[in-house]
Amino acid sequence: MAEYDLDYPVETCFWYGNRVQLVEEDVKIILRKDSKKLSEKLNGFVKEEVDLGIDYSNFAKLKKADVSDFSIGRHFGEGFLPGNENRFSDSSYAYVLKEGIHPIAICSFEPRPNSMLVKQIQGFKDEKVALRKIRYSDLFLNVLYEDFKELDISELWVLPYERNYWDPVRVNFQNTKKRQYDIPAKRQGFEFDEKRGIFVKKF
Repeated sequence: MAEYDLDYPVETCFWYGNRVQLVEEDVKIILRKDSKKLSEKLNGFVKEEVDLGIDYSNFAKLKKADVSDFSIGRHFGEGFLPGNENRFSDSSYAYVLKEGIHPIAICSFEPRPNSMLVKQIQGFKDEKVALRKIRYSDLFLNVLYEDFKELDISELWVLPYERNYWDPVRVNFQNTKKRQYDIPAKRQGFEFDEKRGIFVKKF
């Protein structure tokens, strides 16, 4: 299997620069041109928009599970989430799932030509009670697809657990991470591309 080159371009590093300018640069990375619709979508992450019109009961693990206090919002910026020193986003754009005011899981992704690459799907280990209520990996991948359809992007990518950027994920948590990345990706309509070594879902 030939592994696709997934190194992130240095010029798109998110530790520096004006956020609006960075968003416009990302639009050009993805589409090779300006796009008002995609700019507005990506700026929704800068604005940390919440309430994406999701029916959380569709992703409840049990029909009787109480998911009424769940919410998902957009987040911008690699690094620790504000006010949460043990909550980290691996990539520049992310969805953060909360129960009440507490972040319980995150899905982060980054721009690629004609695509978005999901690098991180993580349920925070100290939120196991809340996480037992919801299929958060399926939720994240569904939201990503619905969020970015009709924006001229051709496909979405999910990094399989065995190619994760973090050594402990690849080595120590194979069964858990396969259930977080590979299996939900397949359930949500992603197909494994042998040539590129990633899960792909076309629009």
